[in-house]
Amino acid sequence: MQIQEEEYKKLNESAVKLLNEHGHEEKEIGAMTKVSAYMSINMKTLADKSPSHIAEMLIQGSTMGIIDATKIMKEYAEADNVILELADKLLKTEQNNIEELKNSYNIFKKLKL
Repeated sequence: MQIQEEEYKKLNESAVKLLNEHGHEEKEIGAMTKVSAYMSINMKTLADKSPSHIAEMLIQGSTMGIIDATKIMKEYAEADNVILELADKLLKTEQNNIEELKNSYNIFKKLKL
């Protein structure tokens, strides 16, 4: 998960750089959105903090990321190539994360973790 977090940080840094190059600022995530996400994660892990359940949650999150990235890439198919390349890198990162998480999930399930 630490490797995946680092990849997300790199993608975020690239996105912020592109925003700045195109004359835009990064928008902050609202406090309510942060609290909502925090509460949702806590509720989902309240009864089950097992590695297999956390892997399952991360798989679901990456799946949603793939769906969102695909929709946006189709909607903005005429965007600057550099931006589309970054979106494609995000898409491939999410796909790779799912494959890695599936392997971890299967291992955790076999070990009953």
